[in-house]
Amino acid sequence: MSKFLLIFFFVTSSLFCKEKHDRYIDTILQKCRNDELDIAFKYCDSLLALGTDSSKYESYVYRGFVYYQKQQFDSTISLYLYAYPWIIKNASQREISFFNWSIGKTYMGLKQYESSIPFIQKALEYEHPQKTEFSLLNNIGLCYFYIDDRKKARFYFTKAERIANELDDPSKKEICLTNIALIDLEEGDFKKWGTGAKNFLRKL
Repeated sequence: MSKFLLIFFFVTSSLFCKEKHDRYIDTILQKCRNDELDIAFKYCDSLLALGTDSSKYESYVYRGFVYYQKQQFDSTISLYLYAYPWIIKNASQREISFFNWSIGKTYMGLKQYESSIPFIQKALEYEHPQKTEFSLLNNIGLCYFYIDDRKKARFYFTKAERIANELDDPSKKEICLTNIALIDLEEGDFKKWGTGAKNFLRKL
């Protein structure tokens, strides 16, 4: 076989493999949206069968995502952590940020809040749109609240509240008022809690 034919075969094979790779990922996400999770798993297997390092680790990530949709968080976290070193080495900063957030949310699903915090904080290092930043800050605040570190919970809820005010988003403002009022209630500051509750009720 000539050198030209070898190069042509390599290029066309790579393009065909990439086409299948992209199609499998699109199908996995579509099946998850349609709640056809068993079919999504089959496409994760197809992605793995492509035989490249990329398809191997991406198949673990997407399989973990399908398990997340099934709320089988133990399986999700095992797959995510297995793929984590490869993701850190090969993915873009944006992709790494969202993967850290995915791990953090999975730990929240497992109620392992202390494990969740560092991953969501890593996700916060990347510059996000304000709506995403709000969610990250609020989730960190919730994690601290659930482990009874009310001082840090208030710190993150207050940062989230600033963004909610900048966005002028009523639903996000209500979330912040509720969260901060819950801290006041936990701390026995009924005067502050009453003010927070009144502010919340005025928004209804």
